[in-house]
Amino acid sequence: MSLVNIALPFFIHFSDSTWGRISLKKTLEDVQIDTYLALTTLHKIYLALICLPSTVFYSLGLFTISRLMSEYEKGYYFTIKTVNLLKRSAIFFFVCELLEIVQEIAYSYCLTMKNEPGSRFIKISFTNHNFSQITLSLMIILIAWIMKEALKLKSENELMI
Repeated sequence: MSLVNIALPFFIHFSDSTWGRISLKKTLEDVQIDTYLALTTLHKIYLALICLPSTVFYSLGLFTISRLMSEYEKGYYFTIKTVNLLKRSAIFFFVCELLEIVQEIAYSYCLTMKNEPGSRFIKISFTNHNFSQITLSLMIILIAWIMKEALKLKSENELMI
């Protein structure tokens, strides 16, 4: 008995005849799960390399936010450095989200490239999550630009008598 048979002994089965009741049926004999989970080492390396760029940009964004919070902790709220850190973190998250869209395409191809011709596929999707994250990143970039312009106006006003 394999680990898959132990970990996944039942699937939840929905049927119109049960009127929304959940019945558990043992269907592992009907579905070949082992073939889907059997990835070669090369495929695992490909998948790790596919997720590496978005992970790097996400980590850089978190590191930049950490630096921004340490500046806020010191009491520097509206400085050029904090505005640049805010803008840089938004750019990192924006690039990360764009990479995740491309990453999903590469994942789907990598997982199906062992299939026979005609049953390989590429999944392309742009979900509400992607849209909201991209929109939020662009809004933060816009806010950082407005803050930078406000700092320029403030420095010009300080020079006037």
